[in-house]
Amino acid sequence: MPTSPETTLVINDLIDKVRKRYHLMRAHQRLDLQIQSYERGFRTQAKEILGMKDKDEIEAYVNLKAVDLKTPLHAALMAIEWPRKGYEKQIKALGLLLPVWPWIEKLPGISSFGLGQLVGEIKDPWDYSGPAKVWKRMSLDVDPDGRAQRKVAGISEKEARRRGFCPRRRQLAFLLADAMIKRNKNPDKSDGEYRTLYVGRKQYEIDRAPNMAAFIVHRRAARFMFKRFLLDFWREWRACA
Repeated sequence: MPTSPETTLVINDLIDKVRKRYHLMRAHQRLDLQIQSYERGFRTQAKEILGMKDKDEIEAYVNLKAVDLKTPLHAALMAIEWPRKGYEKQIKALGLLLPVWPWIEKLPGISSFGLGQLVGEIKDPWDYSGPAKVWKRMSLDVDPDGRAQRKVAGISEKEARRRGFCPRRRQLAFLLADAMIKRNKNPDKSDGEYRTLYVGRKQYEIDRAPNMAAFIVHRRAARFMFKRFLLDFWREWRACA
């Protein structure tokens, strides 16, 4: 049966909270980079013009020269931190209200916060007629040319949307996959179902292309494993929604 009205309200709340948290994080990142850029100029000045060698002396000089900008920007960062943490607490609490939480709770590697973020990006899983559409939503499917979804130079914004590529959602998919790779363990400390899938796929990629860079091997195996998780997630949602 379709998702209940009560769960739909939770999903809509998650969509709102996840989006707001994302924009606060982006703002925090921009301010932090602005501070670093401002400090960098004075650090270069201390080393190359004033000839300072001692690290503590250089940092004291940078802090003295940059305080006029750092003070208001740090205040802005603190103003962003409070609501961001508030949204994160709400996302964690809302994740506990989703119908698949009892299944997720028994699956080491995904927290209620991770589940809340996932549903906030996917929206209602019931609306997807098959797992491949969930993969595409999370930018883990394949492009029309048969290659994994990725950023392609030269294509229009409209075409990028049609292909379904979203760097934000793809990044979340790999963050959740990395958490599962690290924490998906059975009570006896042996590898859980999804970590076993990752290890097996990793060896498959190594055997197929021994000279492939370790990072690419990891990403391919993580993508394979997380797609399997999304398949199970989609099935579980439809079974209990």
